[in-house]
Amino acid sequence: MCTIIGELDKCIASEDPLLVSIGTSMKKKFDKYWLQLEDLNKILLIAVVLDPRYKLLYLKFFFPKLQVDQGGVQVKIDDVKIILSSLFDFYADKDPAAAAASRNVTMPRIESTHQQAD
Repeated sequence: MCTIIGELDKCIASEDPLLVSIGTSMKKKFDKYWLQLEDLNKILLIAVVLDPRYKLLYLKFFFPKLQVDQGGVQVKIDDVKIILSSLFDFYADKDPAAAAASRNVTMPRIESTHQQAD
């Protein structure tokens, strides 16, 4: 979504009147469906958090681009955390052994090492 916003902004800033016209029209439609944080589909947000590439850090990066009010951004991130916790608790009740194993798992931190060529 950030890429789409960036590309639409490039079109609007273009010197080509056709691109400006198309970009402006597309941006209005995009904003209608995606601009308001409170209107974003919660399932989409959970999918982003569960994606190992993004996690909650992506929401912290992405939400401020959609909303000026930083207090609203933190509230929305907290809402997503609550939903994830509720989902975990729901499924933990179904399989307590798996939930216990999941709570005890820690991922080793992989430190990047840069080797310099001689």
